[in-house]
Amino acid sequence: MTANLLGTMTNILLDPLFILVFGMGVTGAALATALGNLLSALYLVCYLRSGKSRLAPTLTKHGCRTSLVPILTLGLPSALGNLLMNLAGGIQNRILTGYGDQAIAAFSVGGKAAMVVAMVGMGIAIGIQPVLGYFWGAGNRQRLAGMLRASAITAVACTSLLGGCCLLFAPQLVHLFTTDPQTSDLAIRVTRAALVTAPLLGGYYLSGNLLQAAGRALPATIASILRQGLVLIPVLLAAKLLGGLEGIVWSSAVSDLMSSAAAILMALSVYRRRFYRKTSSNPFFRLTRSWPKESTPAHMAEK
Repeated sequence: MTANLLGTMTNILLDPLFILVFGMGVTGAALATALGNLLSALYLVCYLRSGKSRLAPTLTKHGCRTSLVPILTLGLPSALGNLLMNLAGGIQNRILTGYGDQAIAAFSVGGKAAMVVAMVGMGIAIGIQPVLGYFWGAGNRQRLAGMLRASAITAVACTSLLGGCCLLFAPQLVHLFTTDPQTSDLAIRVTRAALVTAPLLGGYYLSGNLLQAAGRALPATIASILRQGLVLIPVLLAAKLLGGLEGIVWSSAVSDLMSSAAAILMALSVYRRRFYRKTSSNPFFRLTRSWPKESTPAHMAEK
């Protein structure tokens, strides 16, 4: 938390300095963000080497093959997800240039509310992931199922409630960022279209984090790149050809629907294989049968 706060405050303080005082514009904003991230990383490195933390990573004690490779493999879904999210954003802006600067501004404003709702679902899923991993590794199906049920209800309820509020007060939220009538009208439509699928986001992120907690790198990677990349990019391109600007407005909702369905099906398939090991007609279940089995630590294995 301290590292995140340090980086964020550095970014906030350097933004006006670089943009307004030094006149660096967008370059100054990018430099402020990079320096904030660098400062956060340096703080974490210094903290780990200070001896105050119980964690003391060293390559001499643990070989790269036994420790770094599994860590990097499980971290790959988040890395690819962020990479494709930026790529999809660039493609969307490129498509929107044909509709003028107002369209780009409207989608930028409209996407903020959906981002806030998505972050709530993501936060719940990330917070519950260590507990899911513990119960998964211990083979405790009853507690795992109870935790999944409770976290799913919480995530869906929170995203639905917040999404409903943002949907209801979409005009007021948009007017906080822009007062231009044309931009505001389009931004309100974008906001409402993006929030239609808000209840699904809790299930989507929970499914992805369950796959990560289970140590299933391949399906977790697939699930993480669906919503903001693997599905969204083709949907954007198809929406431009078939529906024009109105199709692009609804592309995020279509991507959320398809991605959530696929991620939930994959999580259910892996769950059923782990605890029931029965043949299923689910095509995702047949696909997961070829994926490598998760490695369960000996001290957590089911007796």
